[in-house]
Amino acid sequence: MLEKTLFISDLDGTLLNEKKILSPYTVSTLEKLINNGIKFSYATAREYVSSRSITSFFNFKAPVIVGNGTYIMDVETDKPLIKNLLTKNDISDIRAMFADLHYTSSPLIFSRIGEENKILWNMQNSDIYSRFPPMPNEKRFLGVASDDEAYVGDISSVTLIDSKENLQPLYQSFSQNPNLTCVFSKNAYDDNYFFYIMSCKADKDKALLQLKELLDCERIVCFGDEANDISMFKIADECYAVANAIDEIKSMATEIIPANYEDGVAVWLNNNIMEEISERAI
Repeated sequence: MLEKTLFISDLDGTLLNEKKILSPYTVSTLEKLINNGIKFSYATAREYVSSRSITSFFNFKAPVIVGNGTYIMDVETDKPLIKNLLTKNDISDIRAMFADLHYTSSPLIFSRIGEENKILWNMQNSDIYSRFPPMPNEKRFLGVASDDEAYVGDISSVTLIDSKENLQPLYQSFSQNPNLTCVFSKNAYDDNYFFYIMSCKADKDKALLQLKELLDCERIVCFGDEANDISMFKIADECYAVANAIDEIKSMATEIIPANYEDGVAVWLNNNIMEEISERAI
């Protein structure tokens, strides 16, 4: 059954440690699993470029889920296999709802323009840099002079970063729109909250089912810690929460495993899957 099982993990707060990296122990464990034919991948809120900046040294053979399910990417070609994007009608609805709710701070618009991934925002009404400072030499960020200039290209996500108090009412309102998928979760590394607005075709669970079909798998085993992992937990055959996970994730889990800063995912894989592989080899 292992050859028909897809193992999938969230990155931040789950597979990555408190330093936002894959520990040597985790890398060693994953290498052994993948070299033994185990299908292992990740599903993250990060964009592909951001996720690969911390995993590119490691050979994930299976496609990966990025942008909370907006894209499934081929890691060998760096090209999208599946896109779950917002439509023009979705964008019109989103902009109208922002106006109706009197929310004037500019969101981050995650868009693909030609062959380039960009993160656009209206510089005239945003303090986004103070909440989400780009990495040095970051080329994706593009500040523009108006909302019309921000909502361009193939848009995968409209994302807000703010306090829980400011974002929760927006999440409650936008969640009523059946054409949108809305995800509201706390940042793994500070007190900011993220509110992701995506196509109704996008979410980690929907992309996970698409990836399961692509890889011809029959079972899903997943690992997570935050609210944006809930949809995966609902459809998985087994789901494991790291000890640092939120209570809702823990309540849904098959089992609670050690925290991300204790290499919890790798420890579980070593104790369970590597042991089974070793027994088969005897």
